[in-house]
Amino acid sequence: MRIAHFGTFDVENYGDLLFPLIVERRLRERGDEIVHVSPVGGHPVFGDCVLTISSREAFEREFDAVIVGGGHIVHAQASDVVPYAGKGETQLFAYSDLWFGASRHACELGVPLVWNAPGVPGSFSPEVERLAAWAVEAADRVAVRDERSRSFLVEAGAREEVTVAPDSAIEVDRLFSHVELDRAVDEAFASRGCERSERTITFHFNSRYLTETLEETAARIDSLCRREDAKAVLLALGCCHGDGELAAQLGRAMTTAPLVVETPRSLREVIGLIRDSECYIGSSLHGAITATAFERPALIVAREAPGGHAKFSGFIASQRGLRREEGLVESWTQVFERIEKGLPAEVPSGEARASVRAALDEHWVRVGEVLDTPSETTRASKAVALDALAGIERERWQRAHRNIAVLLDQAAAASGFRETAQKNARRFRELDRHYRALKQANSASA
Repeated sequence: MRIAHFGTFDVENYGDLLFPLIVERRLRERGDEIVHVSPVGGHPVFGDCVLTISSREAFEREFDAVIVGGGHIVHAQASDVVPYAGKGETQLFAYSDLWFGASRHACELGVPLVWNAPGVPGSFSPEVERLAAWAVEAADRVAVRDERSRSFLVEAGAREEVTVAPDSAIEVDRLFSHVELDRAVDEAFASRGCERSERTITFHFNSRYLTETLEETAARIDSLCRREDAKAVLLALGCCHGDGELAAQLGRAMTTAPLVVETPRSLREVIGLIRDSECYIGSSLHGAITATAFERPALIVAREAPGGHAKFSGFIASQRGLRREEGLVESWTQVFERIEKGLPAEVPSGEARASVRAALDEHWVRVGEVLDTPSETTRASKAVALDALAGIERERWQRAHRNIAVLLDQAAAASGFRETAQKNARRFRELDRHYRALKQANSASA
């Protein structure tokens, strides 16, 4: 079979880059050809990642099946992520093409359609929720990665069964051999002129959760590393979100000679560094997932708005051996308070890990059954789905077709305003940190 696999595999974001390798590993014995599809597409982001084609190119090709996800991709918002920002229709439809566009294309081709445990960030607008419900109805198997994602689809009116399956990246420990990871870790230290330590702590920082100045945060990490006799590893796991620059700034402010991975060279490098650390502390979900896969403690630094997505707490709950409050804190100030008496030590129980692995095995068995469904049955169900979509379009949007060019221009302009607002918000947070630092300095000198 020739399978189109849709996701954001063309961005410098660690978690998204894992999914193609997971899918290829799981479907390898079937002998299927996997074509990975992303909004822009292009050469592999790292040396051990995959080549991708653009969504637009994929919609012109024929496939024997379509797989959607994983990742936090089931929404219809414009994107300000590099490389999508500022690219017109790509910026507007990057994410909706990954699930709605992919679902429509599967129906047009009359081929099996599977959702491979993506995440749903929030409730849908009234117009988009009809498309979400339709896409669920059109699929042959729909699995999402947490209960909150499932509830958003049910609220949108999805009537077909929506299953919760573990995030497939929990199998990251099965992608590369220990020899490959050992070699990558050696190269990570040597290529950056950093002395390797037998004891490391891996950190990932996102600026939105910093509640102290860079200098104060750097001093806190230095103090922790001296206490634990460990070297800090500062990993930029979301370079598309500016993580690399932040890691570099923190590294320059530290005095304990951390290893700063400002731009990862490979997935092996990231995986190996987390595998070898005493614990992982950071804001990347898939950093925590990687630590868990290798039975390392993990502490996630993030906030979840009431009623919003629950990708962090959903992952913690799925492990069945951890409580939410054991694995999630909202700021780095809380992190340092939490670990004053020692590093986190909690890991899921052996029973919990076995349960997650069994659930994933069951999910992939069901995926295989969908892919092997007789073509006549699939074509018939997809024809019904296309008729349903045509009915939605006639009812809701037929009158707007003459104004579509104007609407696209307006949407592109609004997307630009959104991007500017987000940049200004980041600038405000930085200025606010400087203001608080100056205020504290003045108070201390008074």
